[in-house]
Amino acid sequence: MKLTITKALLCIAALLFTQSLRAQDQDYLLTLKGDTLFGKVSQSSVDHTKFKYKTAKMKKAEDITVDSIKEFTCNRIPLVMRAVTMEGVKKPVFMIVVEKGAISLYSLMEWNAMESNRIHSSMEFYVSKNCDSVRLLKSNYNTDKPKEQILDEFAELLKDKKSIYDKFKAKEYYNFTYLFKLIHFYNTGLTL
Repeated sequence: MKLTITKALLCIAALLFTQSLRAQDQDYLLTLKGDTLFGKVSQSSVDHTKFKYKTAKMKKAEDITVDSIKEFTCNRIPLVMRAVTMEGVKKPVFMIVVEKGAISLYSLMEWNAMESNRIHSSMEFYVSKNCDSVRLLKSNYNTDKPKEQILDEFAELLKDKKSIYDKFKAKEYYNFTYLFKLIHFYNTGLTL
């Protein structure tokens, strides 16, 4: 009798273990309602505002708009994407989550077709503090805001941790690596 119960418990444990491994291989979608859906996620529009998902129980993939998705990932690109709101933009935009914490760091890459079949890309980094409303931190493209204003706004996010704020204000040059390490240190207290 005890041997049968032990075998049954081992089978249940093995089943749960294999299910958890399978779930890690699946994409996930976090909806604005708080539901987490596992399955296959794919983009269905060029402008990053529509995605399709299909769970194991569904016969056909369904469209989901950026208005209903908070966060998602796809196995083919091992990145977490999150819907955030940008200043002056009505709809949320999906950005790559670079660092998640009290201060979150996001990346947005845009491709613009130009004349003579040339493609121009711009890389921008945004930050937010305890919310999903982002502000520009760094860009390789011309922006409307002066660099000093962008850096002053970022410094305001650091003021509650004086030693990090002072370290940031003492620096004269800010590359992405430095800003990323500073944000990571702010969030975790650990250096990279």
